[in-house]
Amino acid sequence: MEKRPSRIYLFFSLGFIFMLICAVGSFFYGLKVGTDRTEAKFDAKTAATKQIKRVGTYPQQDLVSFYHTVLLPYREFQNTWFEDMDQLNAGDPTTDNASIVRALGKLADEQYKQANQSAINGTSPLLQDAQTNYLKSLKLFSTGTSKYISKANSIPGSLVAEQLAKDEYIKSAMNYTLRAQEQMYFAILKWSSTMNSEIPKQVVFQPKVSITEWKSYPIAVKNLLITNILLEKNMYQPYYPQDITTKIDQMIQNGQSGELNVQYIHQSVDLLLRTDAIKANEFKKNKNRYYKDELLPQLPFFYE
Repeated sequence: MEKRPSRIYLFFSLGFIFMLICAVGSFFYGLKVGTDRTEAKFDAKTAATKQIKRVGTYPQQDLVSFYHTVLLPYREFQNTWFEDMDQLNAGDPTTDNASIVRALGKLADEQYKQANQSAINGTSPLLQDAQTNYLKSLKLFSTGTSKYISKANSIPGSLVAEQLAKDEYIKSAMNYTLRAQEQMYFAILKWSSTMNSEIPKQVVFQPKVSITEWKSYPIAVKNLLITNILLEKNMYQPYYPQDITTKIDQMIQNGQSGELNVQYIHQSVDLLLRTDAIKANEFKKNKNRYYKDELLPQLPFFYE
């Protein structure tokens, strides 16, 4: 008669120990996740500070070399990406969705090889970092698209585009692009400051930059601020930062910012992208109107 209660007590004891182990395990797992998230937030906040410390020299020839050997191959993929997403979203039932996705992955691989052919000058560390991040982006685009080839023809094109946009590999690829873009425009700022001592070598922006502050900045600073906002909001767009800069300046000049009660630059960016108000080559079309006397390196995306 005594064995049965003993057995029950044993089961209860084992059950209690098991629950205790699970609770302790959950606690440490939660602690690790919380720590990881905190570290990730800290890394994001200190990224700008680390970037500022990337000292180096940024002669125009390094910027031009980077433009042709790294940026152009990447931009060819980026432009094709947006064109193909538009085609998929159109939802034409005769479209071979799988071929589009397969071609995107192949193009990402090809452009990766092109952008990786030449090493960036070691005296320009920001451009080195930008090349690394553009390469990471292309690799992740290739990996991400490969997962959808087999099922792309079994679902509507708009759903393919939607799933690609939500894919973790693709989202990471876009984030690496935005990081690389910020680093490239930081390098352009550093070149500008060597040519004009009144232009700062480095800038740490406040969380909210007002229209009044914006109007006091040279274009090199404005463009860098736009890359900061795009990275912070994870806005992957087909436009160059200077195209967004130009549209903001146009809104201010036309009085639209006041009419729409836009007080901060990040509000302007949100509004312009949400309403699809930016067109290709906004900067080049309005360069002489707004930036005739501004200092810019001889890079093709700044000139006709």
